[in-house]
Amino acid sequence: MYYHFLIQTLVPRFTLTVLLVLCASLATQTAFAQLDNDVSTNEQITLSKDLENNPVAQDILKKIEQTKKWIKELEDRKYEELKVKAELEAKRAQALEKLNQDLKEWEALWEYYSPRNSFSRFVDTVQDTPVKEVFWEQFEFHQMKVDAGREALKIVIANGGSLSEARQAYHIAAETKRIELIEANSIFNVNHNLAYYNQN
Repeated sequence: MYYHFLIQTLVPRFTLTVLLVLCASLATQTAFAQLDNDVSTNEQITLSKDLENNPVAQDILKKIEQTKKWIKELEDRKYEELKVKAELEAKRAQALEKLNQDLKEWEALWEYYSPRNSFSRFVDTVQDTPVKEVFWEQFEFHQMKVDAGREALKIVIANGGSLSEARQAYHIAAETKRIELIEANSIFNVNHNLAYYNQN
C-alpha cells in the first residue's frame, strides 16, 4: 500500500519535471535559431523582433548611427583641411618662384644703374688713362669702406643688437676721415705718375 502511494504521487511529479525540462530546452534552441536568423552579419545593425520596440535598444542604435555620422564628418573635414593646406603650399611655392623670377628681372633691369656701372660710365668720359686708373682706385677704396660697414652691421644684427646699434656699427666701420682720404689720394696719384712722392 505504501508503494502504491509513492507511485501515485511521485510518478506524475517526475513526469511533469521531465516535460518541463524538455520544453525549456526546446524553447532555448528555438530562441537561438531565431537569433541566428534575425541578426545580420554585415555592418547594418538589426534587432530581433522582441527588441525592435525596446526604447533603450532604439536609443543605442541612434547613438551608434550618430557616432558613425560624426566620424565620417571628421574624416571629411580632415581631408578638406589637408586638401586646402596642400593647395596653399602649392600657391606659396608658385608665388615664391614668381617672386624670385621678378627679383632676377628687377636686378637685371637695375644692373645698369648699379654703383659700379654708373661709375664706369662716368670714367669712360675721361680721356686720360692714368686719371681713369686713379678714379678706379678711389672707387675701390670707397667700396672697401662700404663692405666693412655692411659686415659690421651684419655682425651686430646676428648677435642680437638693435637696429640703431647696427647703424652705429656701420657708420664707425665705413667712416673715412679727411686725413685718411688725403693720404689715399696721394698714394693713388703717385702710383699712376700723377704726383711725386714727397719725402719731407
